[in-house]
Amino acid sequence: MADFNTLMEIVDRIRGLNQNDKKPQDRIPTTEDLYRKHLSDICNSADQANYFLRLLNEAHYLFRIHLVEPDDTLMVEGINAYVVAEVAIMRPIKDFANGELETLYEQQFYRRKQANVIIKELLPQVRTFNNTPLGRSLNMAMMTQQFEHILTEDFQEYTETWKKRKLRELMPDGNAAVGSDEDESAEMTDAGAPPIPTVDIDDHPPSGIDAPERPPLSAASAGEQPLRAVDDSERLAEVQQMDHSGKWGEAVSRFGVQFLVRIHFRKYEFDKVRWLIRTGKIALESDLRYIRDTLRLMEGRTGRDVRLKQFHKDMAELKRIAQLRLNQIHQLRKQQQ
Repeated sequence: MADFNTLMEIVDRIRGLNQNDKKPQDRIPTTEDLYRKHLSDICNSADQANYFLRLLNEAHYLFRIHLVEPDDTLMVEGINAYVVAEVAIMRPIKDFANGELETLYEQQFYRRKQANVIIKELLPQVRTFNNTPLGRSLNMAMMTQQFEHILTEDFQEYTETWKKRKLRELMPDGNAAVGSDEDESAEMTDAGAPPIPTVDIDDHPPSGIDAPERPPLSAASAGEQPLRAVDDSERLAEVQQMDHSGKWGEAVSRFGVQFLVRIHFRKYEFDKVRWLIRTGKIALESDLRYIRDTLRLMEGRTGRDVRLKQFHKDMAELKRIAQLRLNQIHQLRKQQQ
């Protein structure tokens, strides 16, 4: 069971590494040696350390940076780096990452350019540089810039109050402070939902064709057995099975669903997120809950954001759909008991 004090100790240790500019090689710890060198005395195994790191990432205590993408054909394992999600930490780390990228680029191409220019130039070829020093540095610089922007744009999700509440919700013995998954829209059905507009997104359906939607869990045709006759655990796994095909799947493997959702929200692209849920490209309970809770926070900002207020109906519809999926998952969990 995850212990809160142990989790906070992990954050403190990574913060200390992030702030130690005297040892630049250890300043941004990675999964290559994070457990062996820094966490083996407080974690029982590398698997437990990775589990704790995942909790801290989802609770916004840490940012996870994908340095190397796994490649089975070349037997390359994925490598992640971790940075504490605080502005005072992220800004010097971003400057450090930019400097590293500029140095490596100059050494390889014998040209001196600023980090922003290098990122724009190499981003279309990022997979070519996978598992190389330049590729790692490119990912680091690119992601730290994005994360610094997130810290200023979505600052409410990086306060101590928000993070502690989210962490307690994620911990096995924690108590969620944001309400249960059935606290609203419990009586909603998909009946009457407006059609999905065509959206400009990778892997989107042809113009004029609504996205195929997964049927509600309660729906069973005359020739089918009732839902309770289906193995509930298998059905629960099926409901949360994400469609990782196409460019969306590639982006998820690199950045994670919640990071991509935040980008869409910053661009007011609520219709795209709605399409992703309806087509099963977003299906995990944790991601659906994140969407619902983030929309609640955003609805509270409409008084300060004139443009956001224009999307009030879009946000309400997206929250309704996310809640429907959560209710379906919760229904299956009840049947497992």
